[in-house]
Amino acid sequence: MSTLHTKIKLDNKKIRSISEIHIASSVQYLDLSKNKITDFSGLHKYQNLIELNMDGNPVLSFNGFPKLTRLKKLSLIDTPISKLKNFKELALIAAGTQIEMINGESITAKDRANSVSYGNIETNYNLISKGWLPAKPNQFVSPNSIETKQNLSMSGNSLISDSTSSISSPKYDFKRRNDNISQKLIDIQEKDPISVRAVRIMRQNGISNKGIGQFLCDYFDDYDETNEIDTEKLELKEKLKENGKIIDDLARKRHELTSRNRTL
Repeated sequence: MSTLHTKIKLDNKKIRSISEIHIASSVQYLDLSKNKITDFSGLHKYQNLIELNMDGNPVLSFNGFPKLTRLKKLSLIDTPISKLKNFKELALIAAGTQIEMINGESITAKDRANSVSYGNIETNYNLISKGWLPAKPNQFVSPNSIETKQNLSMSGNSLISDSTSSISSPKYDFKRRNDNISQKLIDIQEKDPISVRAVRIMRQNGISNKGIGQFLCDYFDDYDETNEIDTEKLELKEKLKENGKIIDDLARKRHELTSRNRTL
């Protein structure tokens, strides 16, 4: 396998989504630093990734983060999400247990234990990969906790369905409620626009409204609906320039031929 396909550097290209890029699926080392990418949608195409560098991107969540069983190193330095107090735990849940290094730091046994404290890894992965960002551990409680199940049924939490079920198994009842909560959380956050996601995560980081506004201005500063038209104009100018050279060459040759004919 050639180095050309395994190592690809696309830094500072104003890329807004991983879905925009078209590179070999065999890539193992991918550098997408200093772009405009806000999540991981489209990353699923690159199952051979070993290292991923997304430094300096406005990453707001782990939305779209696929299961990459070969990924060893993930770097999200200087991104909004990396400023979360529990960033490393969330990154571990999203990236998987095989990950060895995050933001240049080796993963310790304590880091892994902290990520497990958030509850069922698979349940939390399903939510985090949809854009959900739990603020603290134990968001989901153990189905063995009778007291917790009773509290859930009496809490009146708007996320929990009040529909009744003929199945009386406590374990099944807990799972049904947990699934319902999961789906509600996904529905609430999955389709949020970037402005809403930016406000949510940056407020968690303690950033002021002015700071959030500046972030959004920076993100949209080079966005213009006429960009495609402008690009077409530039391409047209280049073609006209090339055609102009061809016309000039033909005119010169015509002049030379005319001069020769006159001499003859």
